[in-house]
Amino acid sequence: MVLDREKYLAYQREYARKHSDKRKENFKLWYQKNKQKKNQQSANNYLINKEKYLAQQKNYYLQNKEVVLLKSKDYRTKNREKIKKYIKEYYKLNPEIKKRQYLKYRERNLEKILKYQKEWYKLNKKAKLDYSKIYHSKNIEKRSKYAKEYRNDNREKRKEYISTKKKIDPTFKLALYIRGRFRHFIRSNNISKNNPTFELVGCGPKELKLHIEKQFLPGMSWANYGRKTWHIDHIIPLAKARTYEDVVQLRLMHYTNFQPLWAKDNMRKSDLIEGVKQGKKRQIY
Repeated sequence: MVLDREKYLAYQREYARKHSDKRKENFKLWYQKNKQKKNQQSANNYLINKEKYLAQQKNYYLQNKEVVLLKSKDYRTKNREKIKKYIKEYYKLNPEIKKRQYLKYRERNLEKILKYQKEWYKLNKKAKLDYSKIYHSKNIEKRSKYAKEYRNDNREKRKEYISTKKKIDPTFKLALYIRGRFRHFIRSNNISKNNPTFELVGCGPKELKLHIEKQFLPGMSWANYGRKTWHIDHIIPLAKARTYEDVVQLRLMHYTNFQPLWAKDNMRKSDLIEGVKQGKKRQIY
């Protein structure tokens, strides 16, 4: 009986080998006809035996870790475009899942992400700035609309963030003041802005901060910078300009035109240049 069984099994194996293509084709046709039913059966069976399946998968993975990883890597290499297409379509249909997964990943790997972004920016700074400039010029209305909607929807959140950031980051506070001061000026005079503020300044916020520090008077520090203590003053006042071209030609927003000044002295100076009131005939450049 044992010999008969062995012969039978050997016959089955030989038959399967000889007719493998035909069996595959038959199974494919059967599966196409019964796909929905088969998938539903598999799903129901998985739900009923979920813990058992997970335990089996985990056990198999632990016993065959190297083989599984090698197969996965090989599959990803051979089907890179197919996988990318599937993921793209899946996330397009499930944007909330994508957002939730990203937030979860970001929360777990925040330091790693920030470090990578910082290193990437250092290596690709020029390309990034060029791309941002081109994108901004092509999407001004879109970006303005988005920024306006975001500000309106997150007014309190932004207010709290800015207030906290100003207290701990003097560079941020300085940049905020410079941009705000120039924005107030161009709006008050109905002037169109053609360049980013710090392009007119001629350096970044960090460099401007160092430039101001070099001119500190005794008792000045970023810790006591504010309305009641000391101000950042335009040596040649912005009030001298009547057009945007005046601002550029007279270099009124250039970093060399900024100086720290005690609040009382700045209020006393007002729109004066070395004691000459703006609007009088004498020209000083």
